[in-house]
Amino acid sequence: MPERPTPSKGFIGSWGWHLLGLATLLSLVGYWHLLSLSALYVDESNGIEQPTIRLLVLLLGLFVVYWHALWLVLQMRSTRMLAVAIVCTSAMFRFVVVPSTPILEIDYQRYIWDGAVLAEGISPHSYAPGEVLEAIEQADAGMPPEEIWLAELVELSGRSESLKESLETIHYNELTSPYPMISQLVFALAAKITPDEASSYQRVTTMKAVLTCFDLVTLLLVIGLLRSCGQHLGWSLCYGWCPLLLKEIANGGHLDSIAICFSTAAVWALVSRMSYRTEELTAYSRGRPLIAGLLLGLAIGAKIYPIVLFPLFATYWLRRGSTLKVALGSMICGTIALASLGPQIAPWFGPHKQEVQEDGGIESFLARWEMNDLLFMCVRENLLPQDNTPARKKPWFDVIPSSWSRSVLDSYSAAKSKLLKSEIPLLENGKPRYSHISFELTRVIMGLATLVIACTLAWRATHPERSADEVVRAAFLTLTWFWLLFPAQNPWYWCWTLPFLPFVRYRAWHAMAALLLLYYLRFWLETHFPNPGVAGTAYDGKYFFYFIIPWIEFGILLSVLAVSWFFAQSANKRSKLATLKSV
Repeated sequence: MPERPTPSKGFIGSWGWHLLGLATLLSLVGYWHLLSLSALYVDESNGIEQPTIRLLVLLLGLFVVYWHALWLVLQMRSTRMLAVAIVCTSAMFRFVVVPSTPILEIDYQRYIWDGAVLAEGISPHSYAPGEVLEAIEQADAGMPPEEIWLAELVELSGRSESLKESLETIHYNELTSPYPMISQLVFALAAKITPDEASSYQRVTTMKAVLTCFDLVTLLLVIGLLRSCGQHLGWSLCYGWCPLLLKEIANGGHLDSIAICFSTAAVWALVSRMSYRTEELTAYSRGRPLIAGLLLGLAIGAKIYPIVLFPLFATYWLRRGSTLKVALGSMICGTIALASLGPQIAPWFGPHKQEVQEDGGIESFLARWEMNDLLFMCVRENLLPQDNTPARKKPWFDVIPSSWSRSVLDSYSAAKSKLLKSEIPLLENGKPRYSHISFELTRVIMGLATLVIACTLAWRATHPERSADEVVRAAFLTLTWFWLLFPAQNPWYWCWTLPFLPFVRYRAWHAMAALLLLYYLRFWLETHFPNPGVAGTAYDGKYFFYFIIPWIEFGILLSVLAVSWFFAQSANKRSKLATLKSV
């Protein structure tokens, strides 16, 4: 579908390419500097010497250039040459950053080990890395190989010093792998193309290069999505040049690029037959739901989060197609997702399911992981009784009396016991389990809120009179509110939304990626302020980050968005009243 024509404007028309070249040069210099700074993060234990503040200033400077470049390309003509230039410069930036040392990241070590394990035909969901380390100790103590548990993995770790180093540096090595099978297959591919004699640096760089390939494919899909919706191709720079994305994928090596790629492809397959001119579905082929369902299933099989997009897809198939299309799309999506998640969830139903629930990676993540959140934290901390909490650990925003909190949690536990027809223990090691119960109840509340938001957005966006832009915007908002209500709002999770960011109505959302850089103050605060008293508060660096920084990260942006929404609604009402009066 041809994009809407956009002529170049005045001064930009004659100097646009020169200014874009200058922005490219400035960004290139910035990423070269990031490459040199990353060398100071080789020793993760030496936090005092790490230039975290310099890093944040550098990334903020790159954001300023990025925003100016985005404004610039939107003033230029939307041509194929512009799209090619954005793809080439985006690839060049990634080429510079991929060889860098991951900054304040460690997850890639598990990717490397999991990939090597799966390449040997062994499921990384069956054994925790800590168990392999125990087996290695047994082997070093002289135990015969036939008596050593996990002897195959012990032999695997002995083939390469760099692989053994990855095994030894995995965080939370008492947990099995939390990553689904589609991502595991990508890890195995990286392991297959990496020789045993490769150094640790070579293993990490190979893994990041593979993940960055998915990132670049996503950029091409964003361009396809923009063309399908008739949008200016310059918006693809919004994804391709985003400094947060380069930090988290090309430098940090996060696996999210796999699910992002498949999710973007699925949304593109969903809307690619819609016309922005007629705002109706045209020639919707019988195989289209199967393709979109397949891609969404692969996305869920890479990382579970895209499942929140299913209501949008199912509602779209129903209102734009038929019940048969819903059945076909849902069947292929569910089949692929279950096949991918099967090795992960199969142990839940085995004879040792209680041990799996306690030690499984994904189960532990879903049951207790909380980091850098605001909305979830506010609800959870107010549900948690705080009367015995020391001042240095007590949240300043706790307003609900502890007696009320206990009453709510006790009522929830009683209702759950009645529903499950089993006694829910209220004590653990002689202490109340209120921390666990409050987290679980907040999960339920936020989960229900996410479901309501996802279904509401899906119903509004899939009306036959809505355009493709509205469907993509609904995908963005669904992922965004899921993330905002999630207990772990790590910066790389925001990358889930970036392919759909060009379709937002309120431009304040573009500031979110830059504000998330404040997350990295976590490491600097914990290292430099081990004792209470940060900025005159009762908190040490750790709790200052927990209870203060998220309010700056999210509070400012959410306030601006709320004000923007209010004024937009007021303007709409005035416009409707004026129309009625004129009639």
